[in-house]
Amino acid sequence: MANRQDGRMDNQMRMFRCELGLLSRSDGSARFELGCSSVIVSVLGPGDVKASKQVVDSATVQVLYRPSSGVTTPEHMVTETTLRRVIESHVLLALHPRTAITVVVQVCGEDGSLLACAINGTCLALIDAGVPMRSFFASIGCAVLAEGAPGKATEGERRLVLDPSAAEEVGAVATFQFSFASGGGDAAAAAAAANRGEHGVVMAETFGGPFSEAEYFAGAAGCASAVDAIFTFIRRTVEGRHAKLLLPTPAKVVPVAETSQ
Repeated sequence: MANRQDGRMDNQMRMFRCELGLLSRSDGSARFELGCSSVIVSVLGPGDVKASKQVVDSATVQVLYRPSSGVTTPEHMVTETTLRRVIESHVLLALHPRTAITVVVQVCGEDGSLLACAINGTCLALIDAGVPMRSFFASIGCAVLAEGAPGKATEGERRLVLDPSAAEEVGAVATFQFSFASGGGDAAAAAAAANRGEHGVVMAETFGGPFSEAEYFAGAAGCASAVDAIFTFIRRTVEGRHAKLLLPTPAKVVPVAETSQ
């Protein structure tokens, strides 16, 4: 596999980091970093909602996507719609009818794979807020790069790269974005599927020019293999967070006064 501009192999992701509970005025929050791409996600709710937006049998999901600079564009609105659909497919909305769950995604750094960064940060923020979900979800993307001149490369001269940077996305023939669910609704089945490294695709987005069916399915398979590392990271982050919260408080030692003889 050829080395990329940043020294990674084609099937190698960038380092990811996260921080939970960094915003005090939200019900849940998370910072997620994927290389130099980073987002801060806050979750409010389930809470009150205007009567005009109430749904009698489920909660309403509202998503606000804020770029690092400038105003919101139609492209950002598409991202909001994608995020809302992913959230609605995982959150148990029927448990909180006539309420609203508001998710705000603030972009802090942009270096490719921003949608995956936002989806992963959203999952962690929802977990931090205690919002009930069917399963965890995570996202990763890939890009089809052409070795030859643009528009003249054949399929044999193309290659798939995982977790593309901004420069790779600009020069890519096509980019794919996949979101996966960790197991299903049944706890035992979800645990067994996670142990086998099996995750269901819940969202697939394609951008750019024409691509072949073989390239699409190769990208899906590559992302499905790589997303297990993100699920492991999410589980360890949540376990570490709860381990800190459940640490016993040291008992206060009260000195015993000496009795006079």
